[in-house]
Amino acid sequence: AHIGLVAGPWARDILTNHPGVYDSFYSIKAPWVSRNYGLKSLWRLAACIFDLRKISWDLGIETRGDLRQILMLRLLKVQRRIGYAFTGGGWLLTDVVPDDGNPKHLVEHHLQIIRYMHPDFIKKRLTPKLWLSNREKIEIKDSSSRVGLHFGASSSLRRLPESKSIELLHILLSKFDDPIFLFKTPEIHDLVL
Repeated sequence: AHIGLVAGPWARDILTNHPGVYDSFYSIKAPWVSRNYGLKSLWRLAACIFDLRKISWDLGIETRGDLRQILMLRLLKVQRRIGYAFTGGGWLLTDVVPDDGNPKHLVEHHLQIIRYMHPDFIKKRLTPKLWLSNREKIEIKDSSSRVGLHFGASSSLRRLPESKSIELLHILLSKFDDPIFLFKTPEIHDLVL
């Protein structure tokens, strides 16, 4: 089987040292992710769709439940389209993954797709893993540990309320002597500590 991964350019850095679950990486900066609906970004999207349509795709998985990405699977003529229908588009999917509507960790949403496809899959806990290069491993060994927090998200459903963000930060400050980095985003520019 040929396995292709379609993701933003940022994914290339994360997957550089991955042992190779996928065969091809297709980089696309979707206009709806970057909020850049200019002609250039729409042209890049059309070019990516054109290239991907050259391949016959038996199965496509859309993990975000985003109507625009579900439509993209349909435009690519993917035979079996699996995903959530959070923003609509269930009629474009061949398989709608059920969801109870309760907010969950992103990993849990991905596990639900796996369970839908493979009902016998039983895994109590899935731990995300990041593959590091040898140089990165040495740099980590040679430095003190750090904690980084990013409270921003494009969707308010995925954003921790300000009071909970502050509460989490205070808990971490009381437990760690190491530096804590707070990544500033437009969504939290007014966060008062």
